Amino acid sequence: MGNPARKKRSMEEVTPDELEKMLSFVSKHKSRIVLDDSIAPLPPEAVKVLMRTLEFLSHGKSVELIEVNDELSTQEAAELLNVSRPFVVKLIDEGALPARMVGSHRRVLRGDVLKYQATQNKSRKAALDEMTRLNQEMGLE
Repeated sequence: MGNPARKKRSMEEVTPDELEKMLSFVSKHKSRIVLDDSIAPLPPEAVKVLMRTLEFLSHGKSVELIEVNDELSTQEAAELLNVSRPFVVKLIDEGALPARMVGSHRRVLRGDVLKYQATQNKSRKAALDEMTRLNQEMGLE
């Protein structure tokens, strides 16, 4: 049972310093979860998610948990990537983005869309870094 002397507070009431302390505690101790009267170990994956969540919250950022195995329509994938739906269809047809057919409709996993987005961001950053390096070599800063 919980300690009756503890006052329950919402996340909005927790200060950044308190969140930093929680993050430090979670990273140094074996974590468990208490549900009703039972205690169970917290899986390492859940601890990582919790630590990352606390880190974001401690810096005043918002956090949203999403299911990466969600299936998205091509329109939803396009909105997530900030591109047109026909461009997503082209990515699927070229094999750059895996999909499955549900009747006559294509469905993509959110995780695959996010992976594609991360790959594109990494490539874009590498290209910009190379352009910056070349500009500096040529004295065009």
